[in-house]
Amino acid sequence: MREQIANPYFYLFFGYIVCALSVHWTLTGKVWVRFHGWVYRADEPKTFWWNVAMFYIIGLFLIGCCLQIVYGPELIGVRPIYVFIARFVKRIMP
Repeated sequence: MREQIANPYFYLFFGYIVCALSVHWTLTGKVWVRFHGWVYRADEPKTFWWNVAMFYIIGLFLIGCCLQIVYGPELIGVRPIYVFIARFVKRIMP
């Protein structure tokens, strides 16, 4: 079981599913929110867009994790992000 979860393409597959659900929810105008049920765009637009945006971000994050595991830190634009995060973590955690 651990090997299946550790497979980087699991992140790609799950990220694709989350992004596809986000597109579906954007087009249908309703999103499933945990412990709240369905949220409709016409009734609660701010809550709806917040939740859809969070699903898009989670999906893109998972796809980015897969790319990072497969291609490593040599991706264009990824290296400066790691340098920034490392400096930030060193500053808050001496």
